[in-house]
Amino acid sequence: MADLFLSYKSEDRARVAPLVKALQADGLSVWWDAAIEGGTGWRQAIERELGCAKCVLVVWSKRSAGPEGEFVHDEASRAKRRGVYLPVRIDAVEPPIGFGETQALSLVGWKQGRSDGRYQAVLTAARALVAGPAPAVGAGAPATPAPTIAAPGIGRRSVIGGAALGGAALAGGGWWLLRPKIAQAAASIAVLPFANLSGDPAQAYFSDGIAEELRSSLSRIAGLQVAARTSSEKMRDADVKEAAATLGVANVLTGSVRKGGGTIRVSTQLLNGETGLETWSEVYDRPEGDALVVQTSIATSVANALSLSLGKAAAMLGGTKNPAAYDAYLRGAAFWAEQRFDDALPAYALAVAIDPNFALARTGLAIMMVSAAYAGSTDPGPAVVAAEIEARRAVALAPRLGAPLAALGFILMARLDLRGAAAAHAAAYRLAPGDPYVVRKYAKFQAMIGRGDDAMRAGCRYVALDPLAPNSAG
Repeated sequence: MADLFLSYKSEDRARVAPLVKALQADGLSVWWDAAIEGGTGWRQAIERELGCAKCVLVVWSKRSAGPEGEFVHDEASRAKRRGVYLPVRIDAVEPPIGFGETQALSLVGWKQGRSDGRYQAVLTAARALVAGPAPAVGAGAPATPAPTIAAPGIGRRSVIGGAALGGAALAGGGWWLLRPKIAQAAASIAVLPFANLSGDPAQAYFSDGIAEELRSSLSRIAGLQVAARTSSEKMRDADVKEAAATLGVANVLTGSVRKGGGTIRVSTQLLNGETGLETWSEVYDRPEGDALVVQTSIATSVANALSLSLGKAAAMLGGTKNPAAYDAYLRGAAFWAEQRFDDALPAYALAVAIDPNFALARTGLAIMMVSAAYAGSTDPGPAVVAAEIEARRAVALAPRLGAPLAALGFILMARLDLRGAAAAHAAAYRLAPGDPYVVRKYAKFQAMIGRGDDAMRAGCRYVALDPLAPNSAG
């Protein structure tokens, strides 16, 4: 029995033959009727293979979608009932009534290249169906899952490359063109980089890190739009009104950090983006180990000033009370922002070693393990397996936090577990629709698997959060 059953209109045989050849070259066993003679044996073979296939790939064309495609309609109905239906379009047609609720992947204009992003989306979706259901994602998920084995003919690097192609295709579809049209949201804020007043440029990671953690905390407030790090840092030297207009926000938070002698002083100002007038300000003088307490106090005060609610528990979600762990985590985040994965990895690992319950540090560690492995290793497989374990531990520690789930989705995609990746990304997006990392990963994953409408909606949300980010932001 073959893994994949191909349903198509016989007149399209020459058009689907390259697809069969490509799928077989990538390790899938494909059954189609090209080599079967007509008669009773032919009918029985179709019944048998259709009933046993783990994936039924239905090719919708002008012929198969029309009234003469009744056999294709029947095979598609049986596949839907069994939950193994995978629709693909080779013409610009809508599937027949009853099949439109499942979005068809497009191969319109495909030139038979196996590296083409459209073909890769079909291949990965077919592999996901053939692999079968993945364990549930969430607090009840096992800490150490059984590994997902990549089938021959497809590499993890090609899947990650497919995600990049999907993101590029989505950008080409127009959501990046929405940047100049972003309207200012009433409940919106940009946290500009905090000035480093420590007299030591090497301490910039700490002031920038405080600002980024404030963005993260504020993004958990329902209804508040928070400009992302990439765009906010490009406004480092801009005045308040310019920053607000460029980023499409109503409020701007500025500040400075002085660190030394075992103490920190954090000065903050919340300003009206249209008038530049101060709404709220505060100065915090605390022992150096109280940095996280200061951050939480600022986030809560800003929420109150904006007449919004942010509980202390939400502000500290996934965090740590250990100052050394927090400092190592901020160093890791600074290295990550600079794409220095090999430096970020040990910083995150140190944070986890100091506080094993630091969920955000475990999240960063998991992402860096994968990023560093793909940047330099000839065999990233073991690192990806270890990264999945770290990500699942982070999810278990902070099941209501979006970032660990988004990281898990990225890692499961690298392991070719598309079902598991889809579940993780969906859960992350539901929990944290204001987190730029979560939204970006969700949008690119939806683009990769061919869900253009979902990808477009999430992509527009991401543009609103990070309007100055380059198209290639990954």
